[in-house]
Amino acid sequence: MMDAGAEVELFYTRRLKVKPCTCGEMYCWYKKAGECCIKDDMQLLYPQLRETDILILATPVYIPLAGEMQNFINRLCVVKIEVRWDAPMTYSC
Repeated sequence: MMDAGAEVELFYTRRLKVKPCTCGEMYCWYKKAGECCIKDDMQLLYPQLRETDILILATPVYIPLAGEMQNFINRLCVVKIEVRWDAPMTYSC
């Protein structure tokens, strides 16, 4: 992607402190839309995630989904990423 001129930024969830969602009641959607009540490294990522055109997630497949990645995915509710199922997708194994 970088060779094609795309601006790429890598984040490694294992290097971040991303706590599991404990707010309950969809706080980030209903109580304070777009705002997370948990203060951790996700606060640094939210502005960039809101501006991104493409988000690619990668994790090892020899174990279940890593806990850090699961926490990251669960916490994406804040940015309300729109999934376009009509867009072409590429899968890799």
